[in-house]
Amino acid sequence: NEVLSSNLSCSSLEIRAVNAEISSALDVKLNSPAERVKSLVSKVTCLHSTWNAFNSRLYNLKSVSLSNALS
Repeated sequence: NEVLSSNLSCSSLEIRAVNAEISSALDVKLNSPAERVKSLVSKVTCLHSTWNAFNSRLYNLKSVSLSNALS
């Protein structure tokens, strides 16, 4: 359980960091709409990969918990 909670808190910190990045990207006044869109797309892509990493880590934790429960 300790491992589970420490990994989950790490993941939520990652997600919060990405959210902060997106917020700052929205705050920055970029020169052109095209640049703004490009910046947002990169932030969303980053968020998506962080979310995938979080999900795979959660899946691994569930697998480990299940195998520990069965043994």
